[in-house]
Amino acid sequence: MSDDPKPLPSATPDETAEDEGEEESEEEGEAENEPATPARPPMPTFKFATFLYVFLGLLGLWMPIAA
Repeated sequence: MSDDPKPLPSATPDETAEDEGEEESEEEGEAENEPATPARPPMPTFKFATFLYVFLGLLGLWMPIAA
């Protein structure tokens, strides 16, 4: 057996090169028409366990003061 990777049957190297060239030209056109916006990180998900730990911690700090 040879160690050379075999190309996928659906894409030949010539087709892949043509597709990449088309994508680059589309991206350049979009960059000229639209202003660049910074990527926004995804919103953190609400974790009930974290809320519970913070609530119990604050309750533990408040108990000696209120007693």
